[in-house]
Amino acid sequence: MKKQILLSTLRLFVGLAGLVCLANLFYRLTHDYTARKEYVDLRVHAPETKSAVPSAAQALLAINPDYIGWITIDGTTVDYPIVRGRENEYYMAHTFTGQKNTAGAIFMDTGCEEGFDGPLVILYGHNRKDGSMFAPLARYLKTDFLTAHPIITIQTIAGERLTYRVTDARRGTINDPIFSQPTNAPPNADSLLVLSTCARGGNENERILVFAMSNDTLS
Repeated sequence: MKKQILLSTLRLFVGLAGLVCLANLFYRLTHDYTARKEYVDLRVHAPETKSAVPSAAQALLAINPDYIGWITIDGTTVDYPIVRGRENEYYMAHTFTGQKNTAGAIFMDTGCEEGFDGPLVILYGHNRKDGSMFAPLARYLKTDFLTAHPIITIQTIAGERLTYRVTDARRGTINDPIFSQPTNAPPNADSLLVLSTCARGGNENERILVFAMSNDTLS
């Protein structure tokens, strides 16, 4: 009798665990789908698709006044608006339009007070399992990919087109010195761009970091 009760209890726990897993999967897939749709819809306003860049910026600013630019990365699916909020945590859990969603947005560190004119620019984005947001950054850990796809382009709200060349990619943590900006910006780096995303594999503090210098600085 006790054995039957134990088996029944075990089946119950297994069943409940299965339901929880399914619920979590449904939750994540739903967020992935809604975020992907939102960003696909926003791309009609991408500066690259407009003959007049200021009008594109105005359209995106009307949707979200935190909009500061648009990023595309050669050879990847990275093609997103960039925001800067009052605190970094907000855009970790909200999309560009302000919808609560675990996919979040691509956002600039709030400490980058000078924006793209500062010596160090740090952009964050999630490493989504569906390959969206900053998930492609992991590919830069392989030298062949870095060599073949080095160009990052940012279109600012002022209409300026900034071009960066990827110089390095590595694994780091949330305590990496580069995040103590702007004091840790290399003194000879007038325009250092750092892209940061989570690294999958168990350590929630681990990050994938991609470093890029402006073409003006490299020339």
